[in-house]
Amino acid sequence: MLWVGIKDGRRVVLKGLPDALRHHPDEKARLRKEYLLGLSVDHPGVVKVYGFTEYPQFGPVLEMEYIDGVTLGRYLQPDIRENKNTRNHAFPSLTERRRIAYEIADAVASIHEAGIVHRDLKPDNILITRKGGRVKIIDFGNGDSASHVIFKLARSTKQYGAPEMQDASKGNAACDVYSFGVILDELLPERKYRSLRKACKIPDPIQRPPMKEVARRLEREFSPLHHMLPGILSLSVFLLFIAVAILFLRKTEDGHDAGVLDIPYPVSDSAHINGETPSANAISDPASPEVIEATDLISANRKDSIADNVKLQEKSHPVSPEKKAKGSPEEIENYYMDEFNAVVTEIGPVPRDMQSDGEDVCINRDVLRGKRYDEALKISKNLTVDLKKAGVDSIVVSGYVRRFWNHYKRQVQKIDGYR
Repeated sequence: MLWVGIKDGRRVVLKGLPDALRHHPDEKARLRKEYLLGLSVDHPGVVKVYGFTEYPQFGPVLEMEYIDGVTLGRYLQPDIRENKNTRNHAFPSLTERRRIAYEIADAVASIHEAGIVHRDLKPDNILITRKGGRVKIIDFGNGDSASHVIFKLARSTKQYGAPEMQDASKGNAACDVYSFGVILDELLPERKYRSLRKACKIPDPIQRPPMKEVARRLEREFSPLHHMLPGILSLSVFLLFIAVAILFLRKTEDGHDAGVLDIPYPVSDSAHINGETPSANAISDPASPEVIEATDLISANRKDSIADNVKLQEKSHPVSPEKKAKGSPEEIENYYMDEFNAVVTEIGPVPRDMQSDGEDVCINRDVLRGKRYDEALKISKNLTVDLKKAGVDSIVVSGYVRRFWNHYKRQVQKIDGYR
């Protein structure tokens, strides 16, 4: 039984026994054991115990900290006003529930460090303060420690109790870990916490992680830096994009191909063309015969590759290379639009792949799509160069290029027959 009173100017809670049990020696000993266990723990997430005394009107009582709050179960199920579809207070957010989970785990870890097992961890024994939403663990009536030899019964709420506590008088720290895993099913049901919940509820108590490790994992989730990382990564990607865009504009203004970067082949990779690996001295010495031989081989391969690309361009290009785009920017744009239309007409439609299509059919369609895109990329680059030669500003050129790729998308969707 519980009473609320004022003592030494502060509000306290008195926990006593029903009238029929006030003079029962075992129940009085159990209440005193709860008092001694409470004194052993000093943590802001655990209810404070002030004393154990006896009042004529109440009998033996346990004096505890008064907590203005609601149980965790009540906190997770906000009331619904009568005749209305609105809640009295909003359902707690993921950030709040994640913080509460960490505070519970940290408090239970502190209890275990004091050599105590709660043995009845459940939402009704966890209070959430109305001010600040802080966690307070209460009720050590079923608690146990190695220093006590009385009341070693397997007592816990069946829904939240570990399997080993249901049939035997066992109760170590792993039992509290299991109960916490069941609480997490209600507190953090999100998919990302499934592995943690499963780890806490492993049937074999030896394989369950200690509560300190569980608290550490939740602390990483709760730390501000952990939640700032996505923003930091997004900012880094944005800055990288800006740097690449500036590099693109500079190379375009200088008359270089903005789509190609001149990256030299590494000697160590090129030497493997002959199935040989050059020695460390050969790599460090530019005049080494092995390096010269590898470099010549690279040059020959690059020349062959360039020649093949030229042949492919001449074969697939529907417009004569002698023809040049001239006139105003609009005329240059129309010229390259017509050139791309000719490409689309020559290649023809490429239907969408179906599950019934064979592998060869799908591969051929991918080749045609790639060929169509490569031709569009070449035309886009030529459009950029000719607009630059015509004196068009870089920002305006980007608008023409964007319009060209929108035209590309419309033409492809039109000829392929889908949106």
